[in-house]
Amino acid sequence: MIEGAIVKWRKKEGNFIKEQKVIFEVETDQTVMEVEAQTSDVLRKILVAEGEEVPVTLPIAIIGDKD
Repeated sequence: MIEGAIVKWRKKEGNFIKEQKVIFEVETDQTVMEVEAQTSDVLRKILVAEGEEVPVTLPIAIIGDKD
């Protein structure tokens, strides 16, 4: 996979995210996949909107503590 399009964000900025819970869906040339959080914390900023395509090497969101 070289790039994918964000189909749907399951969480909003400011929401607490639990590790291993789905936070968004991404569409590749062959399928739509659910992507799970790798850590538990707050979704601080969404960097890529729904419908946008992005290379897999670029960040799409910032997750960090509430402070």
